[in-house]
Amino acid sequence: MPTDQVEHRIERWLKQRGIRKNPFLIWTAEHDPNLPDYFVDNGFYTRLSSTPKPCVVFARRGCGKTAQRQMLASECLPDKKDSHSVAISYTYPNFERALSAADFDPFRVRSEHHVSELIRQVLITLEQAAKVQPSIHNGWHEPEIAGLWHGYLERFAPHLLKKQIVGTQVSLAHYGPTELFYGLGQLLRAGGLERALILVDGLDEFPLTAGQPSAMAAFIAPLLGTLAVVESGDFAFRFFLPEMAEARLRAQPWFRSDRLAALSLAWSTPDIQALISQRLTRTSLHRDQLVTSLGELCQEDLTDVIDRELAGMAEGLPRAAVALADMLLREHCKHLSVALRIAPQTWEQVKKEWIHRRADFVESPPLVLAQDGLQTSQKQKISAAGVPILYLDQATERIYLGDRQVVGVSALMWRVLLCLYQNQGRACGVALLEKEAWQSPEGTITDETVATLIKRLRDILGQATPSQGYIKTVKERGYQLYPEGFGFV
Repeated sequence: MPTDQVEHRIERWLKQRGIRKNPFLIWTAEHDPNLPDYFVDNGFYTRLSSTPKPCVVFARRGCGKTAQRQMLASECLPDKKDSHSVAISYTYPNFERALSAADFDPFRVRSEHHVSELIRQVLITLEQAAKVQPSIHNGWHEPEIAGLWHGYLERFAPHLLKKQIVGTQVSLAHYGPTELFYGLGQLLRAGGLERALILVDGLDEFPLTAGQPSAMAAFIAPLLGTLAVVESGDFAFRFFLPEMAEARLRAQPWFRSDRLAALSLAWSTPDIQALISQRLTRTSLHRDQLVTSLGELCQEDLTDVIDRELAGMAEGLPRAAVALADMLLREHCKHLSVALRIAPQTWEQVKKEWIHRRADFVESPPLVLAQDGLQTSQKQKISAAGVPILYLDQATERIYLGDRQVVGVSALMWRVLLCLYQNQGRACGVALLEKEAWQSPEGTITDETVATLIKRLRDILGQATPSQGYIKTVKERGYQLYPEGFGFV
Protein backbone atom coordinates (compact mmCIF):
# COMPACT_ATOMS: atom_id res chain seq x y z
CA MET A 1 0.00 0.00 0.00
CA PRO A 2 1.38 3.50 -0.86
CA THR A 3 2.89 5.29 2.13
CA ASP A 4 0.70 8.38 1.78
CA GLN A 5 -2.44 6.23 2.00
CA VAL A 6 -1.23 4.59 5.21
CA GLU A 7 -0.30 7.95 6.71
CA HIS A 8 -3.69 9.39 5.82
CA ARG A 9 -5.38 6.37 7.43
CA ILE A 10 -3.24 6.73 10.59
CA GLU A 11 -4.07 10.42 10.89
CA ARG A 12 -7.79 9.81 10.43
CA TRP A 13 -7.78 7.00 13.04
CA LEU A 14 -5.76 9.07 15.53
CA LYS A 15 -8.22 11.96 15.28
CA GLN A 16 -11.01 9.54 16.15
CA ARG A 17 -8.98 8.67 19.26
CA GLY A 18 -8.39 12.33 20.22
CA ILE A 19 -4.89 12.86 18.74
CA ARG A 20 -4.39 15.48 16.03
CA LYS A 21 -1.44 13.85 14.20
CA ASN A 22 1.06 11.02 14.36
CA PRO A 23 3.52 12.02 17.13
CA PHE A 24 5.94 9.29 16.04
CA LEU A 25 6.12 10.07 12.32
CA ILE A 26 9.62 11.61 12.47
CA TRP A 27 12.18 9.28 14.03
CA THR A 28 15.21 11.60 14.12
CA ALA A 29 15.51 14.89 16.00
CA GLU A 30 17.50 16.44 13.15
CA HIS A 31 14.38 16.79 10.99
CA ASP A 32 11.71 17.27 13.65
CA PRO A 33 10.43 20.89 13.80
CA ASN A 34 8.12 19.98 16.70
CA LEU A 35 10.87 18.70 19.00
CA PRO A 36 10.54 21.57 21.55
CA ASP A 37 6.86 20.68 22.01
CA TYR A 38 7.55 17.22 23.39
CA PHE A 39 11.21 17.19 24.40
CA VAL A 40 11.82 15.26 27.62
CA ASP A 41 14.65 16.36 29.89
CA ASN A 42 15.85 13.32 31.77
CA GLY A 43 18.31 15.44 33.74
CA PHE A 44 21.05 15.96 31.18
CA TYR A 45 19.76 19.04 29.38
CA THR A 46 19.74 21.12 32.56
CA ARG A 47 23.36 20.17 33.29
CA LEU A 48 24.40 20.83 29.70
CA SER A 49 22.91 24.31 29.65
CA SER A 50 24.30 25.34 33.02
CA THR A 51 27.86 23.94 33.29
CA PRO A 52 30.55 26.59 32.64
CA LYS A 53 33.13 24.00 31.50
CA PRO A 54 33.53 22.62 27.99
CA CYS A 55 31.24 19.62 28.04
CA VAL A 56 31.57 16.20 26.41
CA VAL A 57 28.46 14.02 26.21
CA PHE A 58 29.04 10.36 25.41
CA ALA A 59 26.06 8.32 24.23
CA ARG A 60 25.07 5.50 21.90
CA ARG A 61 23.75 6.21 18.44
CA GLY A 62 20.04 7.00 18.66
CA CYS A 63 20.28 7.90 22.35
CA GLY A 64 19.24 11.53 21.93
CA LYS A 65 22.49 13.44 21.39
CA THR A 66 21.05 15.40 18.47
CA ALA A 67 17.85 16.15 20.41
CA GLN A 68 19.95 17.69 23.19
CA ARG A 69 21.89 19.70 20.63
CA GLN A 70 18.73 20.90 18.89
CA MET A 71 17.19 22.02 22.17
CA LEU A 72 20.28 23.99 23.14
CA ALA A 73 20.21 25.68 19.74
CA SER A 74 16.51 26.51 20.08
CA GLU A 75 17.32 28.76 23.06
CA CYS A 76 19.85 30.82 21.10
CA LEU A 77 20.09 32.95 17.99
CA PRO A 78 19.28 32.57 15.17
CA ASP A 79 16.36 30.38 16.37
CA LYS A 80 15.37 32.56 19.35
CA LYS A 81 15.11 36.19 18.30
CA ASP A 82 15.59 37.85 21.70
CA SER A 83 18.54 35.74 22.86
CA HIS A 84 21.97 37.20 23.66
CA SER A 85 23.70 33.94 22.75
CA VAL A 86 24.29 32.39 19.35
CA ALA A 87 24.41 28.64 18.63
CA ILE A 88 26.86 27.29 16.07
CA SER A 89 26.23 23.71 14.94
CA TYR A 90 29.40 21.93 13.82
CA THR A 91 28.17 18.76 12.11
CA TYR A 92 28.83 16.46 9.14
CA PRO A 93 28.84 19.13 6.38
CA ASN A 94 31.59 20.86 8.38
CA PHE A 95 33.34 17.54 9.02
CA GLU A 96 33.50 16.95 5.27
CA ARG A 97 35.11 20.35 4.66
CA ALA A 98 37.62 19.82 7.47
CA LEU A 99 38.44 16.37 6.10
CA SER A 100 38.92 17.66 2.57
CA ALA A 101 41.93 19.62 3.85
CA ALA A 102 43.36 16.30 5.15
CA ASP A 103 42.82 14.30 1.95
CA PHE A 104 39.71 12.73 3.50
CA ASP A 105 41.77 10.74 5.97
CA PRO A 106 40.47 11.11 9.58
CA PHE A 107 43.92 10.18 10.86
CA ARG A 108 45.54 13.16 9.15
CA VAL A 109 43.22 15.84 10.52
CA ARG A 110 44.94 18.55 12.56
CA SER A 111 43.62 21.30 14.84
CA GLU A 112 44.04 23.95 12.13
CA HIS A 113 41.65 22.04 9.85
CA HIS A 114 38.94 22.13 12.52
CA VAL A 115 39.65 25.73 13.57
CA SER A 116 39.43 27.07 10.01
CA GLU A 117 36.13 25.34 9.30
CA LEU A 118 34.72 26.20 12.73
CA ILE A 119 35.51 29.90 12.29
CA ARG A 120 33.90 29.79 8.86
CA GLN A 121 30.74 28.35 10.42
CA VAL A 122 30.79 30.96 13.21
CA LEU A 123 30.92 33.77 10.64
CA ILE A 124 28.08 32.28 8.60
CA THR A 125 25.93 31.88 11.71
CA LEU A 126 26.69 35.41 12.90
CA GLU A 127 25.44 36.73 9.57
CA GLN A 128 22.26 34.70 9.99
CA ALA A 129 21.84 35.97 13.55
CA ALA A 130 22.29 39.59 12.39
CA LYS A 131 19.37 39.16 9.98
CA VAL A 132 17.17 38.12 12.91
CA GLN A 133 18.60 40.71 15.31
CA PRO A 134 19.85 43.67 13.17
CA SER A 135 21.35 45.46 16.18
CA ILE A 136 24.26 43.00 16.04
CA HIS A 137 25.57 44.76 12.94
CA ASN A 138 25.48 48.13 14.69
CA GLY A 139 28.37 47.18 16.91
CA TRP A 140 30.54 46.38 13.90
CA HIS A 141 30.54 49.93 12.47
CA GLU A 142 33.47 51.11 14.56
CA PRO A 143 36.56 51.23 12.27
CA GLU A 144 38.66 48.81 14.34
CA ILE A 145 35.85 46.24 14.64
CA ALA A 146 34.84 46.72 11.00
CA GLY A 147 38.42 46.04 9.94
CA LEU A 148 38.54 42.92 12.14
CA TRP A 149 35.25 41.66 10.69
CA HIS A 150 36.53 42.24 7.17
CA GLY A 151 39.77 40.41 7.98
CA TYR A 152 37.90 37.35 9.21
CA LEU A 153 35.55 37.30 6.22
CA GLU A 154 38.36 37.71 3.72
CA ARG A 155 40.34 34.83 5.20
CA PHE A 156 37.66 32.34 6.21
CA ALA A 157 34.39 33.21 4.41
CA PRO A 158 35.09 35.43 1.38
CA HIS A 159 31.72 34.51 -0.11
CA LEU A 160 30.10 36.68 2.57
CA LEU A 161 31.98 39.84 1.51
CA LYS A 162 29.50 42.19 -0.12
CA LYS A 163 31.60 45.37 -0.28
CA GLN A 164 34.83 46.84 0.98
CA ILE A 165 34.39 47.74 4.65
CA VAL A 166 35.55 51.19 5.69
CA GLY A 167 38.32 51.02 8.29
CA THR A 168 41.77 49.63 8.78
CA GLN A 169 41.74 45.97 7.80
CA VAL A 170 43.20 43.73 10.47
CA SER A 171 45.69 41.15 9.24
CA LEU A 172 45.21 37.67 10.66
CA ALA A 173 48.27 36.19 8.98
CA HIS A 174 50.15 35.56 12.22
CA TYR A 175 47.18 34.60 14.40
CA GLY A 176 47.29 31.14 15.98
CA PRO A 177 44.14 29.22 17.01
CA THR A 178 43.93 30.92 20.42
CA GLU A 179 44.34 34.42 18.97
CA LEU A 180 41.79 33.69 16.26
CA PHE A 181 39.19 32.71 18.84
CA TYR A 182 40.03 35.75 20.97
CA GLY A 183 39.38 37.97 17.92
CA LEU A 184 36.08 36.20 17.31
CA GLY A 185 35.18 36.93 20.93
CA GLN A 186 35.75 40.62 20.25
CA LEU A 187 33.28 40.47 17.37
CA LEU A 188 30.72 38.72 19.59
CA ARG A 189 30.97 41.30 22.34
CA ALA A 190 30.89 44.20 19.90
CA GLY A 191 27.64 42.79 18.52
CA GLY A 192 26.09 42.71 22.00
CA LEU A 193 26.29 38.92 22.28
CA GLU A 194 27.24 37.24 25.53
CA ARG A 195 28.60 33.98 24.15
CA ALA A 196 28.63 31.49 21.29
CA LEU A 197 27.56 27.93 21.95
CA ILE A 198 29.59 25.53 19.78
CA LEU A 199 27.63 22.29 19.28
CA VAL A 200 29.67 19.43 17.82
CA ASP A 201 27.57 16.44 16.77
CA GLY A 202 27.17 13.70 14.16
CA LEU A 203 30.34 11.60 14.21
CA ASP A 204 28.31 8.38 14.45
CA GLU A 205 26.30 9.33 11.35
CA PHE A 206 29.21 10.64 9.27
CA PRO A 207 30.19 8.01 6.63
CA LEU A 208 33.96 8.27 7.15
CA THR A 209 33.77 7.76 10.92
CA ALA A 210 30.50 5.87 11.55
CA GLY A 211 31.08 2.61 13.39
CA GLN A 212 34.83 3.21 13.66
CA PRO A 213 35.93 4.21 17.17
CA SER A 214 39.54 4.86 16.25
CA ALA A 215 38.59 7.05 13.28
CA MET A 216 36.11 8.98 15.43
CA ALA A 217 38.71 9.61 18.12
CA ALA A 218 41.44 10.50 15.63
CA PHE A 219 39.18 12.96 13.84
CA ILE A 220 37.85 14.86 16.86
CA ALA A 221 40.94 14.72 19.12
CA PRO A 222 42.76 17.66 17.44
CA LEU A 223 39.83 19.93 18.33
CA LEU A 224 38.77 18.46 21.66
CA GLY A 225 42.40 18.23 22.79
CA THR A 226 43.22 21.86 22.02
CA LEU A 227 42.15 23.16 25.41
CA ALA A 228 43.27 26.71 24.61
CA VAL A 229 40.50 26.78 21.99
CA VAL A 230 37.71 24.86 23.72
CA GLU A 231 38.21 26.90 26.91
CA SER A 232 37.99 30.25 25.09
CA GLY A 233 36.01 32.51 27.38
CA ASP A 234 33.45 33.71 24.86
CA PHE A 235 32.67 30.22 23.58
CA ALA A 236 30.96 27.31 25.28
CA PHE A 237 31.82 24.00 23.61
CA ARG A 238 29.45 21.05 23.78
CA PHE A 239 30.68 17.83 22.18
CA PHE A 240 28.08 15.11 21.52
CA LEU A 241 30.22 12.04 20.88
CA PRO A 242 29.58 8.32 20.30
CA GLU A 243 29.99 6.10 23.33
CA MET A 244 32.21 3.72 21.35
CA ALA A 245 34.92 6.41 21.14
CA GLU A 246 34.85 7.21 24.86
CA ALA A 247 37.58 4.82 26.04
CA ARG A 248 40.04 6.01 23.38
CA LEU A 249 39.46 9.68 24.16
CA ARG A 250 39.58 9.30 27.94
CA ALA A 251 42.90 7.47 27.61
CA GLN A 252 44.55 10.54 26.07
CA PRO A 253 46.79 12.58 28.43
CA TRP A 254 45.11 15.82 27.36
CA PHE A 255 41.64 14.56 28.38
CA ARG A 256 41.50 16.46 31.66
CA SER A 257 38.45 15.52 33.73
CA ASP A 258 39.12 18.59 35.90
CA ARG A 259 38.72 20.86 32.86
CA LEU A 260 36.27 18.93 30.69
CA ALA A 261 32.83 18.06 32.06
CA ALA A 262 32.19 14.53 30.79
CA LEU A 263 28.65 13.13 30.91
CA SER A 264 27.20 9.78 29.85
CA LEU A 265 23.73 10.19 28.37
CA ALA A 266 21.49 7.24 29.20
CA TRP A 267 17.75 6.54 29.28
CA SER A 268 15.96 4.20 31.67
CA THR A 269 12.75 2.35 30.79
CA PRO A 270 10.67 4.90 32.78
CA ASP A 271 12.43 7.72 30.87
CA ILE A 272 11.42 6.13 27.55
CA GLN A 273 7.85 5.69 28.78
CA ALA A 274 7.80 9.38 29.72
CA LEU A 275 8.99 10.27 26.22
CA ILE A 276 6.15 8.28 24.62
CA SER A 277 3.64 9.81 27.03
CA GLN A 278 4.86 13.36 26.34
CA ARG A 279 4.44 12.97 22.60
CA LEU A 280 0.91 11.66 22.98
CA THR A 281 -0.02 14.33 25.52
CA ARG A 282 1.29 17.23 23.41
CA THR A 283 -0.58 16.03 20.32
CA SER A 284 -3.89 15.38 22.11
CA LEU A 285 -6.83 17.29 20.66
CA HIS A 286 -8.64 17.96 23.93
CA ARG A 287 -6.92 19.47 26.96
CA ASP A 288 -9.53 17.92 29.24
CA GLN A 289 -9.08 14.44 27.70
CA LEU A 290 -5.35 13.95 27.27
CA VAL A 291 -4.05 10.69 25.84
CA THR A 292 -1.05 9.79 27.99
CA SER A 293 -0.12 6.25 26.93
CA LEU A 294 -0.24 3.83 24.03
CA GLY A 295 -2.22 1.52 26.28
CA GLU A 296 -5.22 3.84 25.96
CA LEU A 297 -5.26 3.09 22.22
CA CYS A 298 -5.16 -0.69 22.68
CA GLN A 299 -7.47 -3.53 23.60
CA GLU A 300 -7.71 -4.50 27.26
CA ASP A 301 -5.06 -7.22 27.08
CA LEU A 302 -2.44 -4.63 26.05
CA THR A 303 -3.55 -1.64 28.11
CA ASP A 304 -1.24 -2.21 31.08
CA VAL A 305 1.74 -3.75 29.28
CA ILE A 306 2.29 -2.15 25.86
CA ASP A 307 4.15 0.98 27.03
CA ARG A 308 6.48 -0.92 29.34
CA GLU A 309 7.19 -3.64 26.77
CA LEU A 310 7.87 -1.15 24.00
CA ALA A 311 10.18 0.89 26.22
CA GLY A 312 12.07 -2.26 27.17
CA MET A 313 12.48 -3.32 23.55
CA ALA A 314 13.94 0.11 22.73
CA GLU A 315 16.97 -0.77 24.91
CA GLY A 316 17.45 2.76 26.20
CA LEU A 317 17.29 4.38 22.74
CA PRO A 318 14.67 7.10 22.19
CA ARG A 319 14.97 6.77 18.40
CA ALA A 320 14.17 3.06 18.61
CA ALA A 321 11.17 3.77 20.86
CA VAL A 322 9.74 6.32 18.42
CA ALA A 323 10.29 3.91 15.52
CA LEU A 324 8.54 1.07 17.37
CA ALA A 325 5.55 3.26 18.19
CA ASP A 326 5.29 4.37 14.57
CA MET A 327 5.53 0.76 13.39
CA LEU A 328 2.69 -0.14 15.77
CA LEU A 329 0.41 2.54 14.31
CA ARG A 330 1.30 1.55 10.74
CA GLU A 331 0.67 -2.13 11.36
CA HIS A 332 -2.70 -1.32 12.92
CA CYS A 333 -3.81 0.99 10.10
CA LYS A 334 -2.51 -0.92 7.09
CA HIS A 335 -5.84 -2.63 6.41
CA LEU A 336 -8.81 -0.91 4.77
CA SER A 337 -11.02 -1.48 7.80
CA VAL A 338 -9.26 -0.07 10.89
CA ALA A 339 -10.46 -1.32 14.27
CA LEU A 340 -11.10 1.14 17.07
CA ARG A 341 -8.39 -0.36 19.29
CA ILE A 342 -5.03 -2.00 18.62
CA ALA A 343 -5.18 -5.79 19.05
CA PRO A 344 -2.53 -8.00 20.76
CA GLN A 345 -1.80 -9.79 17.48
CA THR A 346 -0.85 -6.44 15.94
CA TRP A 347 1.76 -5.90 18.64
CA GLU A 348 3.03 -9.45 18.16
CA GLN A 349 3.51 -8.76 14.46
CA VAL A 350 5.51 -5.61 15.24
CA LYS A 351 7.73 -7.59 17.63
CA LYS A 352 8.45 -10.13 14.88
CA GLU A 353 9.32 -7.37 12.43
CA TRP A 354 11.57 -5.74 15.01
CA ILE A 355 13.76 -8.85 15.08
CA HIS A 356 14.83 -7.95 11.53
CA ARG A 357 14.94 -4.17 12.00
CA ARG A 358 16.63 -3.99 15.41
CA ALA A 359 20.11 -3.94 13.88
CA ASP A 360 19.26 -0.64 12.15
CA PHE A 361 18.96 1.02 15.54
CA VAL A 362 21.11 -0.94 17.98
CA GLU A 363 24.85 -0.92 17.34
CA SER A 364 26.66 -4.22 17.07
CA PRO A 365 30.32 -5.16 16.48
CA PRO A 366 31.56 -5.03 12.88
CA LEU A 367 31.47 -8.24 10.88
CA VAL A 368 34.59 -9.99 9.65
CA LEU A 369 34.91 -12.25 6.64
CA ALA A 370 36.68 -15.23 8.20
CA GLN A 371 38.91 -17.70 6.38
CA ASP A 372 36.03 -20.11 5.78
CA GLY A 373 33.93 -17.35 4.22
CA LEU A 374 31.54 -17.08 7.18
CA GLN A 375 30.87 -13.78 8.90
CA THR A 376 31.63 -13.58 12.60
CA SER A 377 32.08 -10.88 15.23
CA GLN A 378 35.48 -9.23 15.21
CA LYS A 379 37.64 -10.57 18.05
CA GLN A 380 41.14 -9.56 16.99
CA LYS A 381 42.47 -6.38 15.39
CA ILE A 382 46.24 -6.93 15.51
CA SER A 383 48.00 -10.00 14.07
CA ALA A 384 50.67 -12.00 15.83
CA ALA A 385 53.23 -10.00 13.85
CA GLY A 386 51.93 -6.83 15.49
CA VAL A 387 50.27 -5.32 12.40
CA PRO A 388 46.63 -4.35 11.82
CA ILE A 389 44.49 -7.16 10.43
CA LEU A 390 42.89 -6.49 7.08
CA TYR A 391 39.29 -7.57 6.70
CA LEU A 392 36.41 -6.92 4.34
CA ASP A 393 32.73 -6.34 4.98
CA GLN A 394 30.94 -7.67 1.90
CA ALA A 395 27.58 -6.22 2.96
CA THR A 396 28.87 -2.64 2.72
CA GLU A 397 31.93 -3.17 0.53
CA ARG A 398 34.10 -1.51 3.14
CA ILE A 399 37.69 -2.39 3.95
CA TYR A 400 39.19 -2.15 7.43
CA LEU A 401 42.71 -2.26 8.82
CA GLY A 402 42.18 -3.12 12.48
CA ASP A 403 39.21 -0.93 13.41
CA ARG A 404 40.05 1.81 10.89
CA GLN A 405 38.15 2.03 7.62
CA VAL A 406 40.33 2.32 4.53
CA VAL A 407 39.17 5.25 2.39
CA GLY A 408 39.78 6.04 -1.28
CA VAL A 409 39.08 2.51 -2.59
CA SER A 410 37.24 2.33 -5.92
CA ALA A 411 34.76 -0.41 -6.83
CA LEU A 412 37.37 -2.06 -9.10
CA MET A 413 40.01 -1.94 -6.37
CA TRP A 414 37.51 -3.52 -3.98
CA ARG A 415 36.93 -6.42 -6.38
CA VAL A 416 40.67 -6.96 -6.87
CA LEU A 417 41.28 -7.03 -3.14
CA LEU A 418 38.28 -9.33 -2.62
CA CYS A 419 39.70 -11.76 -5.17
CA LEU A 420 43.09 -11.76 -3.42
CA TYR A 421 41.35 -12.12 -0.06
CA GLN A 422 39.23 -15.08 -1.12
CA ASN A 423 42.28 -16.77 -2.61
CA GLN A 424 44.68 -16.08 0.27
CA GLY A 425 47.37 -18.72 0.39
CA ARG A 426 47.86 -18.82 -3.39
CA ALA A 427 48.78 -16.34 -6.07
CA CYS A 428 46.15 -14.75 -8.30
CA GLY A 429 47.26 -14.41 -11.91
CA VAL A 430 46.17 -11.79 -14.39
CA ALA A 431 43.65 -14.16 -15.98
CA LEU A 432 41.88 -14.77 -12.67
CA LEU A 433 41.85 -11.08 -11.74
CA GLU A 434 40.61 -10.26 -15.23
CA LYS A 435 37.68 -12.64 -14.76
CA GLU A 436 36.83 -11.96 -11.09
CA ALA A 437 37.66 -8.26 -10.71
CA TRP A 438 37.55 -6.62 -14.15
CA GLN A 439 34.81 -9.03 -15.25
CA SER A 440 36.14 -8.67 -18.80
CA PRO A 441 36.60 -11.19 -21.63
CA GLU A 442 39.87 -13.12 -21.51
CA GLY A 443 42.86 -11.29 -22.97
CA THR A 444 41.47 -7.74 -22.69
CA ILE A 445 43.42 -6.68 -19.57
CA THR A 446 47.20 -6.24 -19.77
CA ASP A 447 49.84 -7.06 -17.16
CA GLU A 448 50.65 -3.34 -16.92
CA THR A 449 47.03 -2.45 -16.15
CA VAL A 450 46.95 -4.92 -13.27
CA ALA A 451 50.37 -3.82 -11.98
CA THR A 452 49.27 -0.16 -11.94
CA LEU A 453 46.15 -0.93 -9.92
CA ILE A 454 48.07 -3.16 -7.49
CA LYS A 455 50.53 -0.32 -6.88
CA ARG A 456 47.65 2.03 -6.04
CA LEU A 457 46.20 -0.55 -3.65
CA ARG A 458 49.59 -0.97 -1.96
CA ASP A 459 49.86 2.79 -1.51
CA ILE A 460 46.42 2.97 0.10
CA LEU A 461 46.91 -0.04 2.39
CA GLY A 462 50.43 0.90 3.44
CA GLN A 463 52.92 -1.49 5.00
CA ALA A 464 52.07 -4.66 6.92
CA THR A 465 55.68 -4.78 8.16
CA PRO A 466 58.59 -2.36 7.73
CA SER A 467 59.75 -4.27 4.64
CA GLN A 468 56.51 -5.64 3.20
CA GLY A 469 53.19 -4.28 2.04
CA TYR A 470 49.91 -6.18 2.31
CA ILE A 471 50.23 -7.43 -1.28
CA LYS A 472 53.30 -9.26 -2.62
CA THR A 473 54.31 -10.12 -6.15
CA VAL A 474 54.87 -13.83 -6.86
CA LYS A 475 57.24 -14.05 -9.81
CA GLU A 476 55.54 -15.33 -12.99
CA ARG A 477 52.40 -16.29 -11.00
CA GLY A 478 50.68 -13.07 -10.03
CA TYR A 479 49.83 -11.45 -6.72
CA GLN A 480 49.16 -12.73 -3.23
CA LEU A 481 48.39 -11.34 0.22
CA TYR A 482 51.18 -11.40 2.76
CA PRO A 483 50.16 -13.59 5.75
CA GLU A 484 51.43 -11.16 8.41
CA GLY A 485 48.44 -8.86 8.16
CA PHE A 486 45.78 -11.55 8.02
CA GLY A 487 45.35 -13.25 11.37
CA PHE A 488 41.87 -14.59 10.61
CA VAL A 489 39.45 -15.10 13.49
